[in-house]
Amino acid sequence: MNNIVNVKIKEILDKKFNKKIRSGYDPEDVDQFFDEVVKFLQDIHASTNEIQNKDTLREEQLKWLKNDLEQKQKTILMLEQEINTLKSEGYHYQKIKSDIRHLNEMNINKEKK
Repeated sequence: MNNIVNVKIKEILDKKFNKKIRSGYDPEDVDQFFDEVVKFLQDIHASTNEIQNKDTLREEQLKWLKNDLEQKQKTILMLEQEINTLKSEGYHYQKIKSDIRHLNEMNINKEKK
């Protein structure tokens, strides 16, 4: 795209018109107008490039943020699974402790008799 714009700007700058003796436009006015047109086109081209660069940067940032979010979601899922496992194991541990306590009480009661 840069080459196309640069070629068109050069064509505009290099454009020559035939001069008529009796009538026509003042060549200096035409040249001045083309200078303004070229300046305007160059400004638009620079703005377009700046916008495209910002867009590319934002796309890269968005890609990074999506990846970061995905990693954090995976971490949350893994932690939730670990919490559930610990809860389950904790329940079993508490049940085993209760069963042992109960058996100890039964043994103590047997010994007393």
